[in-house]
Amino acid sequence: MASSTILSNGEILLYGDVGDPYGWGDGFSVTDVQSALVEHGPGDITVRINSGGGIAFDGVAIYSLLRSHEGSKHVIVDGIAASAASLILMAGDTREIRDGAMVMIHDAAGLTFGTAADHQRDATVLDKLSDQYAGIYATRSGLGREEVRTLMRAETWFTADEAVSKGLATSTTESHAAATASFNYRLYAHAPQGLPTRLKQPAATGPQVHAAVPEPVPTAPAGQDWARAFFSSAVNSRLSLEVLNEIVSRAPNLASAKDALIDMMAAAQPWKPGPAMGHLGAGSAPKVDHVSSIIETCRKTGMRMRER
Repeated sequence: MASSTILSNGEILLYGDVGDPYGWGDGFSVTDVQSALVEHGPGDITVRINSGGGIAFDGVAIYSLLRSHEGSKHVIVDGIAASAASLILMAGDTREIRDGAMVMIHDAAGLTFGTAADHQRDATVLDKLSDQYAGIYATRSGLGREEVRTLMRAETWFTADEAVSKGLATSTTESHAAATASFNYRLYAHAPQGLPTRLKQPAATGPQVHAAVPEPVPTAPAGQDWARAFFSSAVNSRLSLEVLNEIVSRAPNLASAKDALIDMMAAAQPWKPGPAMGHLGAGSAPKVDHVSSIIETCRKTGMRMRER
């Protein structure tokens, strides 16, 4: 069996996106964690987390794998455990958070394409998924379930001391937090300022042509000194110059232009999502042999933990 890529010196390092939802290759999957646990074998284990979140169902699966491991689980938040990564944190018998690190919990969200019935069905699934997360947070922290649901709906960010006071972590350590994992934190409604947001496109196959950074064009209104910075950030977006010019001409500032860029890049993805979790009828429960297909559906539809 090949060595696990996330097992290092007897510790499992969960750094990057949960489930690698965009296929960038810099996250960790359920299979990665399973392989690391098999390679490690029974016995006490330390798990380190520095993740902004990812695919909700992958978070559940990884939590379950860690909870079923034979041995004591010591989980450490090195930088951040947000969204689905915060559920993985709950797998620890002891949950330590470094001084300066953060934890975030919130409701699930997903992308649906289809009829009103598809959206209603997915809303039911998302509510159930959020309730399942809440049950785990409540059991592991000692908080009341309704208090947890309130915190989730508000998208609550906890400092190290706050996480301990709410029972999400069991102790802090005076060692300073590692650099917070880079993530597209603009997916979240209340992310603190200054987190290292990054936007990256999956590597395309075949020969690559690298075009020069396009210059701002006369169609942009006068006084937009930020246009050059916008074009520089958009050079690998694979959007046409016409589209980029349109974004610049309509946006009042750089932040708004970047928001519009993300929306346009999402709309330009080569796949069109089908109904998220649409193969599960209301009130039905997935069978064990359907777990892989569920996870794959979540990857394709973008089902993840973030603000609605």
